[in-house]
Amino acid sequence: MIAERWLSGRAVPFLFKSWSFTKTKPSALASRTDLAPRSVVLTLDRTLQTIVEQELAEQMKQSRPKSGTVIVEDPQTGEILAMATAPSFNPNLWGSPLQPADYGPELLNNPAVEHVFEPGSTFKVVTAAAALEEHRVTLSDSFFCENGSWDIPGRTIHDHERDGWLTFAQVISHSSNIGTAKVARRLGKDSLYRYARAFGFGMPSGCGLPGDSVGILHQTATGGRAASKPSRSGRKSAPHRCKWSTPTA
Repeated sequence: MIAERWLSGRAVPFLFKSWSFTKTKPSALASRTDLAPRSVVLTLDRTLQTIVEQELAEQMKQSRPKSGTVIVEDPQTGEILAMATAPSFNPNLWGSPLQPADYGPELLNNPAVEHVFEPGSTFKVVTAAAALEEHRVTLSDSFFCENGSWDIPGRTIHDHERDGWLTFAQVISHSSNIGTAKVARRLGKDSLYRYARAFGFGMPSGCGLPGDSVGILHQTATGGRAASKPSRSGRKSAPHRCKWSTPTA
């Protein structure tokens, strides 16, 4: 339904406002009839999708987790090349006499887009990009990583290594929780929030799949001005699983 007008190539009316002393009424001025039909192409790679489903099934057998999700995405374009979740189901068996007893409505969900996951250490990239963009750090700035354990009000932050002094570049390469937390403190919560939003946290991914979750990102008291770019000379590509083909003459 969303892609219908592009698939059919039908005319798209342009609207204009005809003014009078009593009211403003939108009216059809003209229609474009030069919109050639276009094809909708899945971005999924058949080979990658097969490998992902096989490997996920094998890991489900070996590790016996409650569920598993794998997404393979092209970071340059945002195209989703493979997506699989487990446990899954065979839609051909749904409602048939062969439907397994454990088939329930929860299997209709797509955890890859509907569930909320902690980003973990991947979020360090957001902190690093924000600190560099705001000129709060340089690559050579040093941070004391407290030998692997740092007590702050309400909690203790741990590192997997007992590092002492690390440069900012080493903080990121060593994936130091303590060093990144100190960078975030220098940056400030308002700036960190703004850049998290600029990277797409706290809003739908735009993948086009139903149930696309906005995730959880708590706003600060002030919120602050909007951030500019997500990274230096970078760009943010929204994930998507369909693309338009170029119409042929």
